[in-house]
Amino acid sequence: MICRFLDRAAYVKSGDFHNEELGIHNPWHLCPISQVEEVKCILRLLPIWMCTIIYSVVFTQMASLFVEQGAAMKTTISDFRIPAASMSSFDILSVAAFIFIYRRVLDPIVSRFTKNPRGLTQLQRMGVGLIIAVMAMVSAGIVECYRLKYAPKDCPRCGASNPSSLSIFWQIPQYVLIGASEVFMYVGQLEFFNDQAPAGLKSFGSALCMTSISLGNYVSSLIVSIVMKISTEDHMP
Repeated sequence: MICRFLDRAAYVKSGDFHNEELGIHNPWHLCPISQVEEVKCILRLLPIWMCTIIYSVVFTQMASLFVEQGAAMKTTISDFRIPAASMSSFDILSVAAFIFIYRRVLDPIVSRFTKNPRGLTQLQRMGVGLIIAVMAMVSAGIVECYRLKYAPKDCPRCGASNPSSLSIFWQIPQYVLIGASEVFMYVGQLEFFNDQAPAGLKSFGSALCMTSISLGNYVSSLIVSIVMKISTEDHMP
């Protein structure tokens, strides 16, 4: 029932028989039914694909604003300095841990209730990934509030030049949550697009995943620019 108007591309008209006799074939005038159905499959994927862009916006923060936030926190333990970018190692550890937990613990438990041998469906896994990503951003927001609270009173927004006394290790929960969301979101997303893509366009599913990540970076930059323009005070974000 979706996009039934596309069926008109496969309608055979009286003039088509005459063109066939003359050996004239215009693919823009008459298309095979298989091509029409492939286009329908692709269009059905687009609403889900647009939702994955939202997640990519969140995931992008780990390599941008999370690092900037960490650089403005206490990054030293005695004489040892912790690079803010190295905190992403907790994301990697989280991915490894949650893959094991999901496959060995959650999958068997969920499959008993859903009667589905695969546990959660692909869309359900993506939904869980989005929820965990929201929790990660809430955690990052709470850390930012406390970072400003423990920042020097004379310059709470000076950042790395005059960092907060709040330890950078308070960022661990947000990195762990991002890693957990990756296990649900990216794996479910890749499986969903590859499963729903037409047989002749399986690579298109992988392309959609990569496109959502790239567009997420652009949307993230746009959002940051808008927020900076609105909230900047005295040339300080």
